[in-house]
Order: sequence, then structure tokens, then C-alpha cells
Amino acid sequence: MAPAIFGLRLWMAFVTLVNFSITLTFYAYLVPLMNKGVDDFEGSEGFEFYWGDYAIIIASVVLFPAYLYSIWGKKPLISNKYARAALMLLPALFLIGVQLRIVILSIKIAKEMNERMPVGAFEIEPFSCKDSEGDVVSSCAVAVSHIFVPVVTGFFVMIEVAVTLFRGPLHSSKETYI
Repeated sequence: MAPAIFGLRLWMAFVTLVNFSITLTFYAYLVPLMNKGVDDFEGSEGFEFYWGDYAIIIASVVLFPAYLYSIWGKKPLISNKYARAALMLLPALFLIGVQLRIVILSIKIAKEMNERMPVGAFEIEPFSCKDSEGDVVSSCAVAVSHIFVPVVTGFFVMIEVAVTLFRGPLHSSKETYI
């Protein structure tokens, strides 16, 4: 494997690890915590999973081991580089598509809430995690990271796939496979 592609794959393993960690933290820790807080109040609804949540979870789980195997695997799992590109782009496009929709909705909701508030009232910023004292709330930071990190990961995967397609093969044809 070319050194440039190997370095890019190492970087991608790190980026997908961060994405996997934030996704795991959000869905395994924050969602149950939010639902526990909702149970205390009657008539309020908890976090409900929809298909986009499952797409984010599955894409995050697939990309991290795929990049680990591409670094340490002895032979390519998929020998056709175009098939590999398509299979790597699919979760990347899910990450980008689902999360960009959430970004747009968050901005729209904050804008509508600010328009309904009286002049001079505290304005809501869509992705700010500061409370009224100016301190950053860590659970909010994880929730906001959960929105943006998959988008960044998806774009990096697209870049890696393009570089791999145009730069050269996944593995040298001279390598011997054990």
C-alpha cells in the first residue's frame, strides 16, 4: 500500500473511532438519561428512535472496523476497487444525509423560536451549549457533537474513497498473501 494511502487510512481510523465513540456515548448514555428525566414528568414523551438513528448507528459501526481491517488486513476484503468505493460511500452518504437534515431542522426551530420571543429577550442559538451563567453543559456538547461529527466523518470517507480510486490500488499486486 502506498505510504500516502496508509497515512490517510490511519487518519480515517482515528476519525471513525471518534465518530463511533460519540455515537456510542449519545445512544448508550444520553438517550437513556433523557428518557429517565422524561419519566419523572407525566405527559411528556421520551426520545424515540427513527430510521435515521439506526442508519447512523449502523454506519458508525461499519466504518470503524472497515478502516481497521484496511490497515491491518493481509489481503483486501473486496478486491474490486469500484465495489469497495460503492460500499464505503453508502454509509458515508447516510451519515451526511441524515445529519444534515437534523442541522437544517435545528436551525429552523431556533429561528422560529427567536421570532416568537419579545424584543430584547434571550435569543436561542441553535448549537450553543452555554447555560444562563455561561458555563458549557457537557451533555449538550455530546449531543451537538453527535450532530456534526458524522457529517465530518462522511466527508472524510468521501475524500478517502476518491483518493484511493484515483491514486492507486488498495494493495500492491506484488504482495504475497499469507
